[in-house]
Formats: sequence, structure tokens, C-alpha cells
Amino acid sequence: MLLTTSHVKNKMDKENGLVSIIIPIHNSQHFLEKCLDSIKNQTYKFIELILIDDASTDESGIICENFKMKAPHLKTKIIKNLLSEGASGSRNKGLDFAEGEYIVFIDSDDYIDKTYIEDLVRKIEHNKADIELFSYYREDENGYIERGNENYPDKLFRLDNNYDFFAYYAHRGVWSCMFRRSIIYQDNMNHLIFNEKIVIGEDLLFYTEALSRAEKVHFTTECSKYHYVIHPGSTYSSMDLKKAYTAIEAYKKVVTIFENLCLEKAATSAKKYLVFKLHDLLGSFKQINIDENLYNSLKKEIQNLLPFVLLSVGGIKFKIKWYNGIVI
Repeated sequence: MLLTTSHVKNKMDKENGLVSIIIPIHNSQHFLEKCLDSIKNQTYKFIELILIDDASTDESGIICENFKMKAPHLKTKIIKNLLSEGASGSRNKGLDFAEGEYIVFIDSDDYIDKTYIEDLVRKIEHNKADIELFSYYREDENGYIERGNENYPDKLFRLDNNYDFFAYYAHRGVWSCMFRRSIIYQDNMNHLIFNEKIVIGEDLLFYTEALSRAEKVHFTTECSKYHYVIHPGSTYSSMDLKKAYTAIEAYKKVVTIFENLCLEKAATSAKKYLVFKLHDLLGSFKQINIDENLYNSLKKEIQNLLPFVLLSVGGIKFKIKWYNGIVI
């Protein structure tokens, strides 16, 4: 039977349904209040909010402090980084402090609908899943909204021989998941962490590592209540060449994880995405002036990667062009 709101509230009363929401924050004053207010207004009240102020130089820190005072019903923890540690370092600090049965990550420039957390708790419990994936809304700075993953049906996955079909759902950010605590913290001393050397794709890598520990994963389109806001200052719209290159490292690690799990279709899917990342990076060479030594180093790495990628994506045809001796 599907859990009802009363079941969810009973779980809250037993104090074993705490949801830890981790938000890394860096100079987000223009979006932060909307994000925090959307959490304050949740129908699910048993929430622990962990705010990591990553050396912000704007009013973000003040907004966090004011929010803590006006939302006393939330268990709010504010962590301040004196020096910027990036999204990965900030999320890792959040994980050190998280006490919840469920872990949710939200970006500071995004926001959620009021039943978002309640719906996810209901879904993850009903499906007895280790990870609950959900659809979302993609929203630009002018308020235009389109739904992401709208063509994917609800599906329950298990880590067995049929798990290869997860290829269609494999490429996710951590903001589009609810994790059961036991997947991230398998013992009291060690837990999954974000790779702080990877700037773009670090959340995909973390998600994939969590996936490798999961037995049951569920994807739902019902909980499309996360608003992913894209604006000029967001990570992907402002990434430079060095940041972009770390995404290639992330995808290479993801491929290895899927191959070690013997998930051939998921591994092939990850390799296809690696092709797209390579093309994006190569295209940027024509627009960005970079250090010659870095350029040559990246060129050599890309030349080494291309045969690996092209051999792995049978049936895909690429036009071969030359730019400064690089095949793309």
C-alpha cells in the first residue's frame, strides 16, 4: 500500500525519518532567499538543513543567519568556510555533519515545491529503494520552464543482470536524487565523498559511486517539483577550459565503475557522453587562449582518448576535421 501523509507523519514522530538537506553556497544572494523559503515552506517538517557558506563575499552569509532565526522549526546548521573550497569541498563538510536517514542535495540557486520532500520520503519508502531519482523542471532566468526527463517512464531497478537498462537513467546530478543514509555511510568512520579535484561532473561521479552500492533504485516522474535554474553565473554557463576538462576525468571514472559492475549498456552510454564532452572541449580550443604547455598537454590527452571513445560507440558516425593537429 502506498504511504499516506499520515504514515509520513508517523515516521516523523518516531524521529527516524529525518531528512538532511545539504546546500553549498557561494555568492548566491540573488537566489538564496527563494531557495531557503522553499525549504521553510515544506509540508514535511522533520528536516535538518545544512548550509555551507563557501567564503561568500556578498550578503549570502547574512541571509543564512536571518533565515535560521525566522525558521526555528528547522534544525539549521551554518558552516562557514574562510577560504573557498568549491562545491565538492562544501558538500563534503555537509556530509560530515548530516544526521538524517535521508540525504538530499540542493543547489543554492534552485528551489523546490512545497510537497517535494514529503513526496520523496513517501516514494523512497514505498519502493524500499536505496536511491530515489526524480524528474525536474529546467528554468531559465526569465522564468521559462520546461520539464527534464519527461520521456522516461517510472521504473524500479535492481542491481542484477537486468540493471544494464539503467543506461537511460544513469547520467544524473546529485540534486536530482534522494539517498538513503546507509548507501552513503556504510560504517561510522568512512562515507562517500565528492572528488574535490573534479570541478565539473563531481556530482555525477558521486552519484555513480552511490549507485554501485545500491540494490534498488527507483525513478519517478511524479515528483517533478525541483526547479533547476540556469543563469549566466551558474556553473555550466561560466565554466572555463580547465573546469571543463575535469568533466572528462569524471566520465572516465564513471565508465570504469560501470565496467567493474559488468553493466555494459551503462558503460557504453557513459562513453557516448564522454564523446560529447570531448567535442565541447575541443570546440572551446578555437575560442579560448590558453597556456601553450597546457594546450599541448590537453591535446595529447584528447588524442589518447579518442580511439578509446570511437571504438566504444559503434553505430555513431563522426565527421573528422583537423584543428591545429587535433582530430575532432
